[in-house]
Amino acid sequence: LSSCRQHRLWRTFARVWLGMGDPVAPVISILAAASSEDDLSSDASVFAGEDGDDDEAPGIVIFDYLDMVIRGRRYPDGKQIRPQSVAEQYSTLVTELVLPPVEMTSRSHSSDELRTTFSTLLALLNLGADRLLVTLNHVLGDPFTGLVNFIVKPEAGGVASKHSDRSLRRASQVKSFMQLVVDTFFVLATSADREQPGLLTKRQNGLLSSFALTLYATRFPLIYLTDESVDKWSSILLQLDDPSTRVEREYAFELLFKLNPPQSYDDYIEPTRKAGFFRVLESIYRTLEQYDLALRTYLDHPEYVYHRAVFSATKELAASRRPKTLEGIAEFARGSAVELVEVDAESFVSTVEAVSSLSHDIIVAALADQAQAQFAYLRALLDPTPEALSRSPDHQRSAVTVTDERAPPNIGLSDEQHIVVYPFRSLVPDSEQRSNKHPQEYHERYLELMCRYNPGNVLAYLRQHADLSPEPFRLAYVQSICSKHGVSDGLVWVLMRLGDFSGALTTLIAQMDQETERMRAAVPVAPNEDSEGEGEQASALGDADRERLVDHLDRTAHEVDGCVNVCRAALSKLGKDVAAQSAHCHDPDTPMSNDVAAKAQSEYRALVSTQLCDLWLALLRKVLGYLHHTSQTLDGLATGDVATREAWQLVSKRQRWMLQSVLDALIFAASSASSLISLRHIIQQLLASSPAPGDIPSPQKQIGSGRSLDIAEIQHLLAVAVSAYKTEAQLMALTNVLVDYDLFTTFAQLVR
Repeated sequence: LSSCRQHRLWRTFARVWLGMGDPVAPVISILAAASSEDDLSSDASVFAGEDGDDDEAPGIVIFDYLDMVIRGRRYPDGKQIRPQSVAEQYSTLVTELVLPPVEMTSRSHSSDELRTTFSTLLALLNLGADRLLVTLNHVLGDPFTGLVNFIVKPEAGGVASKHSDRSLRRASQVKSFMQLVVDTFFVLATSADREQPGLLTKRQNGLLSSFALTLYATRFPLIYLTDESVDKWSSILLQLDDPSTRVEREYAFELLFKLNPPQSYDDYIEPTRKAGFFRVLESIYRTLEQYDLALRTYLDHPEYVYHRAVFSATKELAASRRPKTLEGIAEFARGSAVELVEVDAESFVSTVEAVSSLSHDIIVAALADQAQAQFAYLRALLDPTPEALSRSPDHQRSAVTVTDERAPPNIGLSDEQHIVVYPFRSLVPDSEQRSNKHPQEYHERYLELMCRYNPGNVLAYLRQHADLSPEPFRLAYVQSICSKHGVSDGLVWVLMRLGDFSGALTTLIAQMDQETERMRAAVPVAPNEDSEGEGEQASALGDADRERLVDHLDRTAHEVDGCVNVCRAALSKLGKDVAAQSAHCHDPDTPMSNDVAAKAQSEYRALVSTQLCDLWLALLRKVLGYLHHTSQTLDGLATGDVATREAWQLVSKRQRWMLQSVLDALIFAASSASSLISLRHIIQQLLASSPAPGDIPSPQKQIGSGRSLDIAEIQHLLAVAVSAYKTEAQLMALTNVLVDYDLFTTFAQLVR
């Protein structure tokens, strides 16, 4: 024993004492060792040995030892102690040490009296209240403890309580293990709460009270407490200010509340609310049939999981279909709509649709003054998974893509340019029409809010819902709100739906001009020629400047692609209109002569062709203007401006790529023999009214419909057009297309 104590081998120490027939000595010795200054120098030392071995730590050994001996088992192997009488004797001795079977009278007790009587229990609580309760819970689950009873005698000089036990009315009483636990904890809890505040910490009091009252409520009537004791202990649970034990205290109080319902529920509303016992508070409100307040307790609960549980609780209440219940649910939903949206908007929408007393009109009206909450609710209702629409370009557009039968053989264009994108689903035969089950004002209100709070998703939403039946939104209204809030991509889309391709292109060109100005501002400023040594110290374009410049160029290229798509969509839509006009003119039932029909068809075709050519011409002039301005800027730079020159060279290179993409798309659109686009007309417009020699336009003068190209711009156009076709086969294919339009001579003149 001395060697075990010296080397802190507490497992062997306890086993030897138990083998010598003394089950109490290990408890006293190990607690003394655990409470010594050396062991309390750090919290870890109590629960870990010198070598980090948890099995030999006093804080581990003591609770394992109590668990086994009180259950009549040997330590540490856990085998049953034989004979049975010895097991009961050992269990009784250790239990009486930890839980002294002394009947405490109602008189006040000093701190010294309580600490002396319950010294072992208090030491175990200080060592680890949670571990002690886990041990007691395990002991109570063993049938062996039901065989051991304890003789409880009155304290020295005291008289036995009249109501200590319901069956025995004498000074010495017999109590079960669980009754002894509850009575002992009651004495400590009530004394620490009122008479001796320093006897237990708030956490210890909360844990002991919760454990004992839970045991009482679940084992009743095997455990007896007077009504006065239960009320007194319940007050401790309610008034104890210890957030760390709130969950345990609430559970115990809830069990007591169900076991002994109060005569007046109103008296418990405020105390339970202050204590944070929201489950009990909900039960009170349900009993009082105040269902709106009962549901409100879920939102007042500090834990988020209970906030989400409000939806299932609402559906559960609504299942009764009682008018008063449904009225309370509707009142709660109106008053707490904003908070319910914040918790989970989609679950809220699902709940509204599942409860007969609720409707979307009620909730939308309740959120009228809360724009952001209304937006979240309408998003959950109309567009529950908007993020899925932007996963890939295929998800972003709901337009139908079909192979263009008029497309010529591949002449080196990218595959996507052989696909015609129809933004009008109605143009594609046999398309499935989805139904719209929500009012038009919901969609329009949601679009208005989306323009304010999430403008990046407007276009995706328009594309997804445009073809619902009946019509989900008015195009004129969408145009007005997109224009008001500056949502350019939505405005372009709706202008295309309305057939205003010129307006759509003008909008995109305005954006392109703004981005080009921002790009020019991002070009590093050339160094001052008067600065000393600047010419020698000139450096290349920095990484940060290059990255910023490339970002602006990427955005400009995106706008150029958008302009090209507008021109393609115009060709698709107007081409269908021309075909429909032709079919109508040749209809035998149409009261029109052949000459008149042919003339009308020719005039309409010429009008459409002019519109399409003007669109492409405006785009070409704009892109050529950007490139021309860049070239003039490069020519005017000083030789030593290395970083600035490199930046403008990068701009020139990327702008050539933009011009090349426009020309690729134009040549493809004009490649068909039946195309409505005249490449010759566009080139003639570009070359018409050449400027006088020496008349160099200023950089501020942008390319417009009234100005032709100068020789530098023609060189840019030809250089880009020819560079688009790398191989001899591609050049031959291009030549064949030009010959088809009798443009070979014009092409030769351009080359010269």
